[in-house]
Amino acid sequence: MRPIAVLTATMTAVLAVGAPVAVQAPALAGEPAEVRWENRMAQQALWSEAIDIAVSIDGATAYAVGTSLADVGDHEAPFVHAVDVATGATRWSTTLDQGMSVLDVEVNATTGQVLIGGTRWSGGQNEAVVTALTTAGEQAWTTAVPGRQLHGMTVDAVTGRVCAASATGTGGTWTTRCWSASGQSVFSRDYRSRSNSWPEAIVIDDVTHRVFVVGARTRNSRALVTTLAYSGGGKTLWRRSTRAEETYPSVQDVAIDSRTKRLYVLLDEGRRAVLIGQRTTDGTQAFKRTFGSGRPKTPRPLFVDVLPRSHRVVVTSHAKPRYRGTLRYLARDGRQVSLTGFSACCDLTRPVVDPTTDHLSIGWGPGTFDDGVPMDDEGVGAATWDTRGNRVRDLEISPAGQVRAVAAITSAGQDLLVFGDRPFSDADGAPRGSFLVAVR
Repeated sequence: MRPIAVLTATMTAVLAVGAPVAVQAPALAGEPAEVRWENRMAQQALWSEAIDIAVSIDGATAYAVGTSLADVGDHEAPFVHAVDVATGATRWSTTLDQGMSVLDVEVNATTGQVLIGGTRWSGGQNEAVVTALTTAGEQAWTTAVPGRQLHGMTVDAVTGRVCAASATGTGGTWTTRCWSASGQSVFSRDYRSRSNSWPEAIVIDDVTHRVFVVGARTRNSRALVTTLAYSGGGKTLWRRSTRAEETYPSVQDVAIDSRTKRLYVLLDEGRRAVLIGQRTTDGTQAFKRTFGSGRPKTPRPLFVDVLPRSHRVVVTSHAKPRYRGTLRYLARDGRQVSLTGFSACCDLTRPVVDPTTDHLSIGWGPGTFDDGVPMDDEGVGAATWDTRGNRVRDLEISPAGQVRAVAAITSAGQDLLVFGDRPFSDADGAPRGSFLVAVR
């Protein structure tokens, strides 16, 4: 379950079962955001790229994680930049091992430590790595799974246990490994999928402390989506495979609702989106919903989230042309209760959900090709929707031409934190490198 920051919604349709009724939402123009501060990092690097951001449990510190290249001939190195949310001042900054590709950053609610998960390559070998940093930026512990690449990391909000899903480079063997909050090994389990496949998502149930790993695989020309369920001690509880229509489906995202005992798996089957609701007790299917007509303009699924107060499920999609997107609201039985359309270009950040209000937010930026040329630079913005899909906030954060890409947004108190990259060129003294801004 994640908090969400939002895009520009232009239409809301509330659908009743058997009798769809469209409701036009009032226009809400993007208002200029008040930028309280901007923190610039990696300005002296030849190249930098923002990856993700996390906020401390008390909301006082933001941890921005990216990658930078300091000099010609060097290897890229991840950086972790801690920023005071109240003032924008840098608390500390550190770099991790060169040759490490960062996949995820989390904050452990029980210890306050910052967890960095990724894959490290050295001497032709790879290993999945999890590193914990203290609130002062010092390394608390680090651990690795040799011969594996990291595909997902998550933290138990109650026990502080850290779990990661990894696999061999060629696929076939999935490894689920968990550590205590202090970095001690709890369990390690292998699953041989008998196919060229990888685990694509991992989540933990905060109530039962069960660990769920999901991935797509093809066996004997049959496409399957497989979910593995482990107890907190590593015992295999159940294993379920669901038939997919496409030969090579992709698990885009997963979300869990501990209170209603549901696990939601979002698939991209190329021509359409598929959402599978599973019961966490035994893996049986609660529902399966398919969205999209199969035409090229069908929005591609990106994220699935659960609103913790109303228990509604929200599926975020985005597609060309004109980057028309949707927020699809479902009840826990799979019934669609609301549909909101939005249009914003081009990078969509991972949604963020405010657990106190159920508001969902998304940020967007210009999007780039490999050479750094914007696809459709309309600047940087963000928007927020309520539980009914009505847009309640729409912000213009930065005008066109000032940002190369946006990586992530999150919330901290009244502020919306936006993490991204400036253009490569520093002509005319323009700012460059990665940046973090606080807006409201």
